Amino acid sequence: MTKEQFLTLKAGEYMIIDIREADELNEFPSPTGAIHIPMSKVIEQAGNNSLPKDKKILTVCRSGGRTRMLNDFLGKRGYQVDYLEGGV
Repeated sequence: MTKEQFLTLKAGEYMIIDIREADELNEFPSPTGAIHIPMSKVIEQAGNNSLPKDKKILTVCRSGGRTRMLNDFLGKRGYQVDYLEGGV
């Protein structure tokens, strides 16, 4: 998802997950409406089915690299996922 598309999202359209580590949040805060779950915890939650499969998930990170890898993992497990291109 491009930044332009991100700016036009309606509230609740996606579950937005900021997958950066806690120390990275000081540089740029999480986008409005995002919840912070580090990447390793997202993988853990997907493994025990604690993430909703009935809701689209948008992942964000610093540059977009980790979210692409994570979305491949989540997509193979039946999640509807997208990521913010270029990161925060």
